[in-house]
Amino acid sequence: MATVTSVGDGYWDQAGTWDVGVPTINDDVVIAHTVTIRDENAVCLSVTINAGKQLVFECSGGATKITFKDDATAKIVNNGTITIQNTTATKKCTWKGGSSTNKVDWQTQGTFNPASYWHLEYVRFSFDFTIDGKKLYVDKDIWTQNFQIWGDGTGFVYVAAGVTWMVGRSDEDGQDELLVAQGVEMQAVGTAGSHILFRGYDDTHRMLPVRFYRALVNGHYIDFDKIASRSVVLINATAHNYFYKCAIKGVNQEGFWLEGASFAYLKECSLDCGTGWDIRFAGSTGVLEECTIAGWRTLAFNVGIIDLKSTVFDDMAYYDSGQVRHYRKLTLTVQTGGVPLQGAYCTLVQDHAEDYRNKDFKFSQAGYTDANGQVVLWALWKVELWKGYTKETIYYSDENNNGPSGTKEKHLLKIVKENYWPSQDRSYYMSQDRTDTITLIPLETPGAERVIKFGTFQFPHVQSAAEVKKRGFVEKFIPDRQVAYRKDIGGYGRSWRISGYIDIDIWNTKAAMAALADGTARSFDRGTGEALVDCIMLDPDFPEEVDRYGRLGYTVTLMEQSNP
Repeated sequence: MATVTSVGDGYWDQAGTWDVGVPTINDDVVIAHTVTIRDENAVCLSVTINAGKQLVFECSGGATKITFKDDATAKIVNNGTITIQNTTATKKCTWKGGSSTNKVDWQTQGTFNPASYWHLEYVRFSFDFTIDGKKLYVDKDIWTQNFQIWGDGTGFVYVAAGVTWMVGRSDEDGQDELLVAQGVEMQAVGTAGSHILFRGYDDTHRMLPVRFYRALVNGHYIDFDKIASRSVVLINATAHNYFYKCAIKGVNQEGFWLEGASFAYLKECSLDCGTGWDIRFAGSTGVLEECTIAGWRTLAFNVGIIDLKSTVFDDMAYYDSGQVRHYRKLTLTVQTGGVPLQGAYCTLVQDHAEDYRNKDFKFSQAGYTDANGQVVLWALWKVELWKGYTKETIYYSDENNNGPSGTKEKHLLKIVKENYWPSQDRSYYMSQDRTDTITLIPLETPGAERVIKFGTFQFPHVQSAAEVKKRGFVEKFIPDRQVAYRKDIGGYGRSWRISGYIDIDIWNTKAAMAALADGTARSFDRGTGEALVDCIMLDPDFPEEVDRYGRLGYTVTLMEQSNP
């Protein structure tokens, strides 16, 4: 081990810059001039920059790095200036300590001029640190005291999978925090086998909450532990903040706290905060999808809207005003001939949804099936409206409860794919999660044509079968007005318009079809395997003559008949 001191301005990798040659991994380095690192080969045990002197990372020629020995005495003492010149994603600056056990201890900050795209590996900051408007990458474990990252729209911090970010000291409890502040985008993307951990020193010496203030967060597989008072606080963060498979553990504390019109989407997260509030919404909104809440309760205070997607709490308490919407999941598999069918468009819509136009409820959802023929749709089950301490519960899709329309509400499903017969009008009560498998039949498949019947009559060569919902209106002329008074007086119920052609025994088949328009209700089999519907037929439409292919087209309208 030796002390190596600069003897003049120059590059780190040149022997003439130093009194005893280029430093090795075992040397304590003293910067007594302006020394520049221009490659990734700089190594030492420790580095000290004297007052008025400077260590520069010159990135114009490529990536730069300084590596410290894996030793408990590795340190950085900056009594002068450290400058990281302008860099790009490929021309970066890396500070690398020895290991998670022996992080290089940056003891004195001095004057620090960082550029963007600088990387940290196994570094400890033994002072309060603030960075503004830069791009920071945490590639390996770090240990900080108060650490603040600001951005004004330009800040960015990336935390790699497997990183443990420890905040605080062994001699104090609840004094230091990690603050990701205004204008910063944070990506902390762990993996199933390599979580990210934000934690305090130990159970006695904890960190302050991780605070995201007007920041945008994309977090996957993050664990929060050994945190005082609250674990995660989201403040005035109206952007789409996403937390996936994150875990919060605590004792008698709040777990996830939203303030000031924040928005968060928590998917498959787990929270267990003992007798503290697991999640608290203060004037904010959020979505909880398939989360596990193992603690005591959650509080929504002065909340806008909370969407609960298959997330159930043992105890809920909601105060002030707000709306809680409970959704359930429908997992569909669409196939044809036993083979998964990709790209089928699935729509799920609330029955009687038109009766609730003045309410802020989302009744419908749609999506395309994936390569496995699967799609997940969410259906509104019930809504809880809170005014003060009073709760009004409204059921929308529950076989045991009526919705505001006064009828037992269902969700209706329709699946459409080009060149396949659509699946129509399958319905579900959604008080619980459901799964289903739907089979679509290709159009004009020999021997597998869709069989559509009215009574015992089978419509030949059906080309389309569309459902039509009709509504009635009254209209009154108003003198001196360009637009009449109009009022919607309600629906006529369902009807279907069926089109096809006749090519065998044309005139007898035409006569048989026309005779069915006699006002008699018959069962309508749509050929989808769904329940039959009682309908009456209106007079069918036929063209005047057979086409050049020897076919006579037809269009018939069937209207649903209510039981008396």
